[in-house]
Amino acid sequence: LKYLIEHPDLHNLCLLFMLLSGTRVGEMVTLAYEDFVSDTCAIVLHTERRYKKDGVTHHVVAELPKTVAGIRQVYIPEEYSWIIKELRKMRPFAHYVCTNEKGERMTTDCLRKRLYRVCDWTKIDRKSPHKGRKTFCSIILDAGFDKNLVVSLMGHVDISTSENHYHYDRKSNQTKQQKINSILEFKVI
Repeated sequence: LKYLIEHPDLHNLCLLFMLLSGTRVGEMVTLAYEDFVSDTCAIVLHTERRYKKDGVTHHVVAELPKTVAGIRQVYIPEEYSWIIKELRKMRPFAHYVCTNEKGERMTTDCLRKRLYRVCDWTKIDRKSPHKGRKTFCSIILDAGFDKNLVVSLMGHVDISTSENHYHYDRKSNQTKQQKINSILEFKVI
C-alpha cells in the first residue's frame, strides 16, 4: 500500500482502490464513475468476461455481477477518499475509472501485470489481485466484522466461502495467548 500511495499514477490508484475495498479485478476494470455514490462507496454492477474466438482473447463488460450474490456496494476508508478524486482528475471525461491514455477501458491483464511489477519493484513475492482480495477478507474477519457484513462486502453467497477459502489467520501467537488468557471461565477463583 505504501508504494501505491507514494506513486499515485492511474494504475496504482486503481490497484489501491481495489485492495482497500476487496473489489475483484474484473469488477474494478468495469467500474464506471456513475457507479460511485460517494468518494468512498461504489455499487458493483458489472464484471469483465473473457473469451477466445479465432485464437484472439476478447475482454467484454458483462452487464451483471460475477456471482449469484448479485449487486453489492464496496467501500474504502474515508481517509482514502482522495483516490477517486485523483482518478477523476487524471481522466475527467472517461466513462470507466480504469482507462488508458486513449480513454479505452483497461483489461484485467493490465492491473494484474502492474501488481506483479509493483511486487517486483518492492522486492516482495508476486501477489495476484485475488490474493489481495483474500487479504482484505482476512483483515475484515480478524477485525470482528459481522458475518452478514463480510458476505455483503465480499459478494459471496454465504459466510463459509469467506471463512473457508478467503480467511488466513493473521493473528500472532502472542495475540492468541492473550485471547486465551482473557477468558473468564479459565480464571482461578
